[in-house]
Formats: sequence, structure tokens, C-alpha cells
Amino acid sequence: MGLLDRISYTMSEVKKQREKQELKRALELKALREKAIPMFQRLLNKYHGAQVKYLDTDAYVFVVEDGRERGTYIPYTTDEIHLDLELDTFVHNYTSASKHKMRAKLEQGLDSVDNKKSGGFWSADIDIKNFDTSLNRRH
Repeated sequence: MGLLDRISYTMSEVKKQREKQELKRALELKALREKAIPMFQRLLNKYHGAQVKYLDTDAYVFVVEDGRERGTYIPYTTDEIHLDLELDTFVHNYTSASKHKMRAKLEQGLDSVDNKKSGGFWSADIDIKNFDTSLNRRH
């Protein structure tokens, strides 16, 4: 019975340690949220139309445009300067220069293919602007 008692004692100690670690982590997250939420609110007041849902480890910032929701997750550990830059980029929906360059190269390539073919490769109603060139993942 000594072996079973020792295993039982070890399991209960491990369980207690795990509960202490979970409690410590929960208290740290609570302190982090209490520090970060006022900063989020202050910066979100600058960007009208932006809304936020506060989650356990990060905030979900979203904007509703034309009945569609567009959002991003921002960790509470983000400092104020980076948070302001990220909110500005997200709310105003700035796109990266590389996306514009990619689109221009694609258009040039298709135009050169179109010019090489007699009579045109594409029909008149198809245009590169109709294609979705976003870099977002599609599920």
C-alpha cells in the first residue's frame, strides 16, 4: 500500500501545483488586461467606427463596412506606439506597397500576353481589376 499512497500523494501534489500555476497565470492576465484596456480605449477613441471585444489574451478590433465585418486580433502585450500604428493601418485599410507592385506586374504581364496574340487573348469584358488579388488566406 505504500507505493499506492506515494503515487496518490504525488498526483495530488502535481494537481495542486498545476492549479497554482493556472491561478498565477490568470492573475497575470488579469493585471495585463487592466493595464492594457484603458490604453486600447484611449487609442480607439481616435478612430471612429472601430469597435473592440476584449478577450482573455488579446483584443479583437473590428470595423463594419458595407454590412461586412473586418477584424484583427491584437495582443495585450503590444506597446502603445505599435498599437497606434497597427490600429491606424487596420482602420484605414492601408494596403502594402508590395501588393500594389504585384498587381502592376501582373497587369503588365497580362498586357504583354494580350499584345502578342492577334485578336486579343482576353475577351473585352474581362479585366484584371475583377480578380481578387488580396493576400489574405482563403478557407
